[in-house]
Order: sequence, then C-alpha cells, then structure tokens
Amino acid sequence: MNRKIVYETVDVSIALGASSFAAQKQLKHGTCLGVRFIDFSKAPRANAINIAIEDSDGSAILGKTDFRDFEHGGGGHLEGYKRCNFDSKAIVNIQVTSTAAIAGTAFDGQLIFAVDITDRQS
Repeated sequence: MNRKIVYETVDVSIALGASSFAAQKQLKHGTCLGVRFIDFSKAPRANAINIAIEDSDGSAILGKTDFRDFEHGGGGHLEGYKRCNFDSKAIVNIQVTSTAAIAGTAFDGQLIFAVDITDRQS
C-alpha cells in the first residue's frame, strides 16, 4: 500500500531586537513522521536559536533544540527530516527562542511537518 504524506507548514519570524516566536498549528490527523526547518535568512548565527514543539497539554513532543538540528540532514527526502512519531490529531504548540536578541538580519524560515495520513480521515 502506498503511503499518503502531506506537508503542513508554519512560517517562523523573529524580528531584529526580538528573541522569540510562538505559534499553534492544527495538523491533519495522522502520524507525524518528521519535522524540517528551512532557514530563509541564511545569516550566520553566533547564538543558539532553539525550536521546541509541544502537544496541546504542554508535554514535549520535540524538546528544545537548536534550529540547525532541524535542517535537512541529507539522504533521501524523509530521511533528512528530524525524526519523530506522534499522533497528529491535536494542535501543536511551537516555540522558537533565541539565547540573545536577534541582530544583523531577522530570523525567518519555515517549519515543515511530514504527516502520514494513510487510512485516516483528514
């Protein structure tokens, strides 16, 4: 049987002088297989900018980790995603926090969730 994978996105932006971003996202019902981050700014960062993903109850799905850990790791398409395996039937909370105020260039990018909706109602 072929898997049906959909990609859900969240645009992330931390302005100059700011240090955090937060959002909620209702993912399609299925199993989230992985998360990837694309850094649009491509500016070198001297400090950590951490991404954390929690369920709607505040329990960690992916603990706070530097955004570079979410960048495509090479290999095939899904193999390059940060691996996870959680039921995506509820809202997820996304927190992006910098250890210092953003300087030089705003931090802009996109989180991409790969959700397997095979045999699920969307």
